[in-house]
Amino acid sequence: MTENLKAAEQLGYACLDHFTLPEHCWWDKYYNPWLHQIEKLKDEAEHDDFLQMALTTKRKNLIFNSSGPQIDKFRSALSDD
Repeated sequence: MTENLKAAEQLGYACLDHFTLPEHCWWDKYYNPWLHQIEKLKDEAEHDDFLQMALTTKRKNLIFNSSGPQIDKFRSALSDD
C-alpha cells in the first residue's frame, strides 16, 4: 500500500484517505465472479481468437494479482486449460 501511495504522490496526486478492503470482498465480489465468467466463456473462446486472447490476458492478470488463503485453488483453476 505504501508504494502505491508514494507512486500517486510522485505523479502529483494527493491521497485524501485510504482503506484496505477485507480479503473476502476481493474473493466474493471480484475474483470468484471473474473465474465464473472465464469458465462460462471457455468453450466460446475456442472459436474466437480475440476472446481467447482476452481471457488468457485476464487469467494471467488474476493469477498474478490474487492473494489470500484461497490462492492455490484459484491459481490452479485459472491455470487449467
